[in-house]
Amino acid sequence: MVIIPFLILILSIYYFENIRWPLYGFGFAMYAWNIFFALTPIGLLNINSNEEIANLVQKEDAVFVLKDKVAIDNIVAYNQKNQNIKNTFKISEVSPQQFENWIKENKTIYTDYFGSKESLSRANIAESKNNNISPNNPIIKNKEHFTPKYKFTSLGQEKEIWSYSD
Repeated sequence: MVIIPFLILILSIYYFENIRWPLYGFGFAMYAWNIFFALTPIGLLNINSNEEIANLVQKEDAVFVLKDKVAIDNIVAYNQKNQNIKNTFKISEVSPQQFENWIKENKTIYTDYFGSKESLSRANIAESKNNNISPNNPIIKNKEHFTPKYKFTSLGQEKEIWSYSD
């Protein structure tokens, strides 16, 4: 999408021969602007903290209840060459029995459902619309047992990973 105006300008050079050189100059200026002020910086920015969370997910003795589970799973699968990820869950997938089993198995339970300041994104909209969280969910019911463990900041977003401690 960023390059479309540049392409239109290049094509117009073919049709408007009398102003060809000014169009070349303007086209080059647009191209340079897009490369140096849009495309390159966005590739260098840390837009969200999913990469850092994906590094945490590789702990084998831990369970992660995540808001954007799909994005984290995709990063982990890409980095591990499509290995199965068995320790990430959406909050709607967690049953009281499963929560109790994790506690009995001495698993560390991490979640990012508390204390985050996030900007508006597709994932936030989809999560709030499709992920009906019951007040009886064990993560919500045991909120007082969760404490902040990790904090990630990226582009004005703060994401906290909380861990369960009994």
